[in-house]
Amino acid sequence: MLAASIFSAATNLISAIYVLRMQHSSSLALVLLFFWPTLLLLECVIYWIIRKRIVNKKMALGHLFFTFLGFFIFPLLFALANGLFLKNVPVRAINHFDRSNSWIRPFVFWISFILGSICFTAVLAKTFSKKQPLGTEEPEIVNLLDDVVY
Repeated sequence: MLAASIFSAATNLISAIYVLRMQHSSSLALVLLFFWPTLLLLECVIYWIIRKRIVNKKMALGHLFFTFLGFFIFPLLFALANGLFLKNVPVRAINHFDRSNSWIRPFVFWISFILGSICFTAVLAKTFSKKQPLGTEEPEIVNLLDDVVY
């Protein structure tokens, strides 16, 4: 996750340099360029703090999987699909492809982000929930006359 955060920060830094060279750079664009790497880094810090108390490691892996899927795998697949599609398609079909592709990318990103956030919330809830002490369990109801009768 730390490597993902560093990679995201590096790519966003390159994008920020490009945005700063443009004359129409907005402060919102710069904030969003640094928001996602900061969020990933914050999640890394939280995982480092709770690393010994994580109860359900499958949920932590689920969070890592969905985050990696949303931030790296799907954008890479979309870029490869765009490259392959644009080489083999006539110019008239590109406009239709752009319109249909414009809503698929954010939808896939937000679905994977929401699923990853659900897993992250479940990990935090399990980690910080109170554990029942070992001696407080109620004993089974035992018939007191069983020892006498036998």
